[in-house]
Amino acid sequence: MDFNTILEHFDGGIFDLSNNTVMRKADVFSRMSRITRQYKDAGIRPGEPVTLIIASSTMFILHFFSLQRFGAIPILLSNQTKPIEWLELKRKYCLKTIVTDSWSERDYALLENEESCIRKKFNDNTSSFIIIQTQEDSRILKKSNVYIQPTSGSTGELKLCVRSRESAQVEALQISSALKLSNGGSVLCPLPLNHAFGFGSAFMLSLCTSSNLFLMDEFNPRSLLRVLEKIEFNLLTAVPPMLELLLKLNVSKKSLPSTILTAGSPLEIGLYNRFYKEFGYSITVAYGTTETGKISIDRDGGKFIEGNVGYLIGGNQVSISQKESYQEIMVRTLSMMDGYLLPDGNIDRSFDEEGSFATGDIGSLDEDGRILIQGRIKQMINVFGVKVNPIEVSSILRSMKSITDVHVYAGKHRSGSDLVFAIVSVSDQVKEEEILAYCRERLNPQKLPSKIFLVDRLPRSPTGKIIFSDLPKS
Repeated sequence: MDFNTILEHFDGGIFDLSNNTVMRKADVFSRMSRITRQYKDAGIRPGEPVTLIIASSTMFILHFFSLQRFGAIPILLSNQTKPIEWLELKRKYCLKTIVTDSWSERDYALLENEESCIRKKFNDNTSSFIIIQTQEDSRILKKSNVYIQPTSGSTGELKLCVRSRESAQVEALQISSALKLSNGGSVLCPLPLNHAFGFGSAFMLSLCTSSNLFLMDEFNPRSLLRVLEKIEFNLLTAVPPMLELLLKLNVSKKSLPSTILTAGSPLEIGLYNRFYKEFGYSITVAYGTTETGKISIDRDGGKFIEGNVGYLIGGNQVSISQKESYQEIMVRTLSMMDGYLLPDGNIDRSFDEEGSFATGDIGSLDEDGRILIQGRIKQMINVFGVKVNPIEVSSILRSMKSITDVHVYAGKHRSGSDLVFAIVSVSDQVKEEEILAYCRERLNPQKLPSKIFLVDRLPRSPTGKIIFSDLPKS
């Protein structure tokens, strides 16, 4: 069964809350026919990787299905992607074509200043989109019924995950089963659809359960609240920073959906407890990666432990690999990617000899079989030979009442050794010296932050992940 066959079995609606439009299955198939003709007129070829830079709207879904139907391979990038970022991908992977509704004239000018390209505008009923193509030929991949999602984990090194229709469908059905969602419900997604969490846990889940899907192009807590007050939802997918903002509004318990699923960045116990105290309501925590799909889900009924990401779902398997100074979580899932796309067009299947994927997460299993995450391997800080887990330092900082958000990371000493750096946002006029004094009482000297940066807001992506390139360096 291909993606379009999944669509044929879909009986729900797709509601674009940003544009107040709704799209049904018949609308998708009708508009796909026009769009695929426009692809052909533009010279797009079957097997060609085509970059989608489209807002999280009905247009994203239309172009995703249209590219699949045409036989091309969509690369799902954020609609915030800028020309210089795309050019790096283009040169590494020999890409040619962009489909976008999100770039400004300045963006086009920046691209055309670097690359000779052709730009064509196409209209589709009430909307329009641009196809941009550079002069060089694209590499054609010998793959069908797949899509490509970027991932950078915590390293900042961009990789392209090749994922199949089968893996996407399996993940959606695993999530639905674990959450005990019935068919024909309503799912609210304020997340970017290009992101693995929004794509798998909202878009694909809605398709596979014939649930109505409600999309928000940009997250606005007050807009989200108004929607929650008007419509009864079975599921809200949101990253922790979104829930933090929602909690600050006057939300009534009866407006909340039956399930709030969070992933994408760690859930702090303080946020969980405030939600539970306010509403008697447990946030459901999910754990997964772009490479593996969702691995585990926890519905703990008010007994949340920080770092706990729950029980394995749908036949997934986990093992703990003992390294020199830490334990790494290894997983095998039925929703695993095919592999990473290589510059020569081949696929790198980055699994061990047993078929397990190294997540890069430090963790363990508790006595009940739940996965506990203690941090990321790449984020360990080596302070003159002493390994410091930033999660431990973050936990101490978060326990200080004045601190509202924090990220701990590695800075550099002139000798080349790592130093502990922290960037924090605070609720009052607390000073760096006061924070350091608080830490000295609770951390040994090697773990003390050498530098604390006080900011109004931490540099986070729409899904709540830290933007590493924007962290202070000195």
